[in-house]
Parts: sequence; structure tokens; C-alpha cells
Amino acid sequence: MLKDNSTVSSPVGRHPRSQQSTESSSKAFFVMECRCICLCIAFTAIMFPIPVETGNILILVFPLWSHVKPTLNVATSLANKYGHHSTLILSKEFANKVKEDSTTSVIVPAVYKNFSVHGIAKDSIEDACNRKMSPYFKGITIVNNVCHALLSDEALFTVLQQQDFDLALIDNVMIADCFTVLAYKLGIPYVQLGGMHIPVRTRIPFMPSVHPAFALLGFFDEMSFIQRVVNTLFSVVMAVSPQVVFPTDLVATYVPEKPFVPLEVLHRRTAFHLVDMDFVLDFPRPLMPNVAFVGGVGTEKPKPLPSDLNSYMDSATNGVIVASFGSIANSLPASRMEILISVFRKFKNVKFVLRYGNETKEDGNILLMPWLPQNDLLGHPNTKAFITHCGISGLYEGLCNAVPMIGLPFMTDGFYNCRKMAFKGFGISYDFCIFTDLELSNAIQEILDNPKYSVKIKKASDIFHGQQGTPSERSAYWIDHVIQHGGDYLQTPATDMPLYKYYLLDVLLFITLVTFLSIWCCVRSIRACCRCCCRPKIKVD
Repeated sequence: MLKDNSTVSSPVGRHPRSQQSTESSSKAFFVMECRCICLCIAFTAIMFPIPVETGNILILVFPLWSHVKPTLNVATSLANKYGHHSTLILSKEFANKVKEDSTTSVIVPAVYKNFSVHGIAKDSIEDACNRKMSPYFKGITIVNNVCHALLSDEALFTVLQQQDFDLALIDNVMIADCFTVLAYKLGIPYVQLGGMHIPVRTRIPFMPSVHPAFALLGFFDEMSFIQRVVNTLFSVVMAVSPQVVFPTDLVATYVPEKPFVPLEVLHRRTAFHLVDMDFVLDFPRPLMPNVAFVGGVGTEKPKPLPSDLNSYMDSATNGVIVASFGSIANSLPASRMEILISVFRKFKNVKFVLRYGNETKEDGNILLMPWLPQNDLLGHPNTKAFITHCGISGLYEGLCNAVPMIGLPFMTDGFYNCRKMAFKGFGISYDFCIFTDLELSNAIQEILDNPKYSVKIKKASDIFHGQQGTPSERSAYWIDHVIQHGGDYLQTPATDMPLYKYYLLDVLLFITLVTFLSIWCCVRSIRACCRCCCRPKIKVD
């Protein structure tokens, strides 16, 4: 006999559909309850936020765009990720390029109001091409004048003192020691950022046999005997006299209210060193815990080009070569630029974009521009090569965008950077002051025809981009770390150690004296034994 299913009860005494409906209602109620709790938590977080400690950072940078740009990138990362406020000391020329907001401020001191390096650039480049040392001495004179003007500017110091800064970010160039004096006067810790990495000055473990002491020497990690001799002697000179730019009484003159500290000691007391180098473009070397390589800190992702410039690039079916020598391009000798342009005209199937002149105009296959978006042009897929003076920012922009390079350096670190780039296989290098039209023509043809340069720089670019975070983000991390936790625990005792103690001169002297004393005692003992053994016997009658 069949049972009537309508009269069969569920195990809990309710109809199955009724049970499912109850369970659905319970789940819906639970979801609504969770949403209410989340909304309450969010409302509480908005109305009563947990206070986050943000820092106030003073940025001291030499007024050159290639130096200003990296610090701006770091300031942006500090603001976006950590909420830190940055105040930049800039010349009037670059202050107009910085957008001031709640996280960024600009101060233009009296010495920077009419300051510009372009007035002396032309003479300096011509002297450099004539292999004179005058550009170096002119540079020392300029930074000394700027330094004394900054440190004696009481109005500036009063304004800075009122800001209550937590830390100073210092541009590590020739004027860096002056900036450390200002930070010492303000009583704040400081971090240095730049490519002027001299291990001897920072008391980093250093072997002259494999580690170049200074970039301007132009040595690599594999040196000849003569190069190792020069590198060793230079290291000794830098260790004994590490500071030759500023007078030794700078601290005593401008910070008399505080204990006297030598400039080289102030440099070693830097809380953290952010070095604008990367092992993919440089060479392996030991580092201390308070040193990080952040090469390419001035780089960023390419932005879309203006429509007219983008159309010009898109129309180049055989590719485009970008040529730029930085902000002092118009100060370069006209005779050298004429050779450059005449070579460009020979490659009629290739388009060129050259930063030169005072107006934008198209001259055959050459587009002349007074300023160009260099990084954005290098990021365009039709860009086949980059002609550069090998400034550190341009070098890393070429690396980031995997564009083979032709280096034409004319002064300072450009020669070392170009030689390093060519050594790595990323391009070809010639001296800007003496290259011939045939050499440049062959170099352009070689870059266009031989894929080995593109392959090598593409691999290096992949390694560079494979690192965690961008260089500016890594820089911001360490600056925030120093603000939050200090940098004393990262410092080595060698920071304040006397020279004789650091280089174990007292130990070597002790070992030498003990050795000589031991030898002397041995010699005396042997002589005494010989006298006793060789003494003639006296006959007794």
C-alpha cells in the first residue's frame, strides 16, 4: 500500500520547503548583519582615524634639472605612500616647474633667485674639449660661492628652523658637504642621494684591486697593473685628505654654537646613503647596511606623446633616433653640432629628433626642438637608438626603455658612464669633442643593423624592471625607515674611528716592532751562543 507523501513529516517536524525558506532567511540576515558591522567599522575609521606619524623633510639639491628630477620622484613617492611632506630648496628656474600642494613646498633662497649654470656652460665645455682643468676649478668656485651664501643666509635659516624638519635629503654632489653643515646647524639627521659614490669616504669595505675608488678615474672591476697602482694611490690620498672642495673651518665659521666636527666626519655620519647606481649597469661591490643602490631614481614610466609628436613618430616606418645632450645643448660648440646634423642628413630613410635650437622646426628628416619629452620618446616603439652625453638620468632612461645608445660625452662623469655603457654591450661610445662624421655614421649604421645591442640592453632592462618596487619607491622606504626608527643601528663603529685605528696602523706598527724585536733577540742569542761555542780553549800547565 502506498503512503501519502503529503502526510509524511520531515525529520524536524517541518515541511522541507519551509526548512529551506528558514535557512535562506537566516543566511540573508547573517549577510545583512555582516554588512552593518563592516559599515560601522568603516564609519568609525573615517570619523576617528588612527593617527599616522608623518614626517617633514627638507630637500637640498643643486639647481640642475638632472639633479632636481630624481629628488622630485622621491618626494612624490614619500607623499603617496607615507604621507610625508617635502620642502625643496630650489632656484627660481626650477621652482616654477614644481606644483606646490599639501605635500610639497618650495623655498627660493636669495642666492638662487638669479642663479643659472647656463651662463658658464659654454666656456666650461670648450675648456673641457681643450682638455683643460679649468671646468673643475670653476665648479669648485661656484659651489663655494653658493655654499657660503646659503650658510650665511640668516633669513633662510630662520624660515627653515621654524619648519621643524625631521630629516634632510641631500643631493650627493660636489656641494653635498656644505648641505651636511646646514643639516648639522638645524640639528636634523640626513640622507644622501646621488651617484657620487666614494667608498673610502663612507668607510665602506674596499679593495683597490677590484673596486674603482672614484668614477672619474674611469676604471672598471678588472684593472691593469698600472690602473691598480693609480687606484691604490688615489685611495690613499682620499683616505688621508677626503675633502678638498671647501675650507676646513666651514663648521667652525657657520656653526660656532655647536661642537666642531670635520667635514669628512659629517659625511660619514650620514644616516643612509642612497646611491644612484644599479649593478646591472655598474659592477658588483660590497655595501654596508646603511647603503642601498637605487639606480634610475630619476626614471618613470613613459607618458603618451602630444598628438603632433606622436604622429611624427608613428610615421617613421624605418625608425627614429633621439638625440639629446641635456639642458645645456645650446651651449655646445656649434662646429660639433653641425657635424652631428650633417651626419643625420645622410640617413634619409631614418627620422631624427634633436634637442637643439630655440624653436621647434622640421628640417628634412630632422625635427629640432628646444625641449623634448626624452623619456616618452624613448618609450615609443619606433625609437631605434638614443644619442646621449651619458648623463646618469639619460643613461637609465635608455636602459629602462631598452634603447641602444651612442654615447658622445664631453665632461665630468659622462666619459665613465659612456665607457661603462659600451663595455656592457649596450651601445657605442666616442668623444664628443673629437668624433668624426665617419665614426658617427658607422656607429649609427652599426646600431641599426646589428641586433646584438638591442638583445643585450633588452635583457638588462628586464633585470632592472624585475626588482621589487621602483627606485624612487625603494628610496622612499629607506627615508621613511630612518624617520620612524633612526639609522644609528645601521652605522658601523668605523664612522667616528680615527684613521690610524680604522686602517690598523697601530696594530701594524705593533706587529712590526715585535717582529724586529724578536729578530734582534734571536740574532743576539745566536751571536752569544757562537761566542761561547767558538771561544778558544785555554791550556792549563
